[in-house]
Formats: sequence, C-alpha cells, structure tokens
Amino acid sequence: MLKDTIQYDSQTYIQQFLEYFPINLKITQVTGFIFKDKKILIVLNKNKEKWSFPGGHPEQKEMNPIDTLKRELIE
Repeated sequence: MLKDTIQYDSQTYIQQFLEYFPINLKITQVTGFIFKDKKILIVLNKNKEKWSFPGGHPEQKEMNPIDTLKRELIE
C-alpha cells in the first residue's frame, strides 16, 4: 500500500493506494474511492448524465496509474 499526503484548499489529505498492476497491461482508465465520515465521494460527469467514482484517463507525463489518480482526485 502506498501512502501520500497532499495539500489542497488549505487542508491536508492523506491518500492511500493499493498497488497492484498486472505486467504488460496498458492502463486506459483509473478510478478511485474517497471515504470520509462514513461517506463515499461520487461525481457527476461533464455531460451531467451519470454519477461515478472520481477518475480519468492517464496523461503522457504520468508515469503510472497512481500519478493519474492523484491528479484526478485533486481536479
């Protein structure tokens, strides 16, 4: 498990990640779960058509799915 601390809007958040990535698998989508006070964060997509867990597609500069998920959770 990976653990990281980030600052956002003057608050500190601790992120924990399970690291399990099969070898030779191209990652095209990353999704995460945020738990706080016995609640789970879900987001409405851009078209306001459906709800889902936060996540998105990796960008070229991101070296692994963890980097993608960190960026998506902040966005």
